[in-house]
Amino acid sequence: TFNVESYSNSPQTIATLEEGKIKISTKDSIPHETILSPNEQFIYDSNTHSREINIVDAQRLSNWKEGQLYFKNAPFGKLVKTIERKYNVTILYDQEKYKNNKLTVKFDHDETIDEVLSILEGILQNMKYKKNNDIIFIN
Repeated sequence: TFNVESYSNSPQTIATLEEGKIKISTKDSIPHETILSPNEQFIYDSNTHSREINIVDAQRLSNWKEGQLYFKNAPFGKLVKTIERKYNVTILYDQEKYKNNKLTVKFDHDETIDEVLSILEGILQNMKYKKNNDIIFIN
């Protein structure tokens, strides 16, 4: 049982293994094979061709299947991209202002976008948001 996160607008591909084993092959200038064990996460960056293996709680990271969003020490930009995909919104924010923010937070499957943004306001001091239909502006 595994999860793969790969989007055309992101250079990173992430594979997280819950059960069993998987073999990952990258075919760039230096071909490379990796075998993952449970609770390992493989991150490949197509821009830098870097490879990284982390130990994670794979079960918790797979909560997205039940509609939950869980972030552990996640960069604000990654959190924003995930929220945009889940709620089908566009979030505009000052990337420079939030670039050093790493968050650990869980959102339940039934929380609305307003509830999610309200939670973020509680976590990040001085963060405020405004909504205009499906576009969200964060100061």
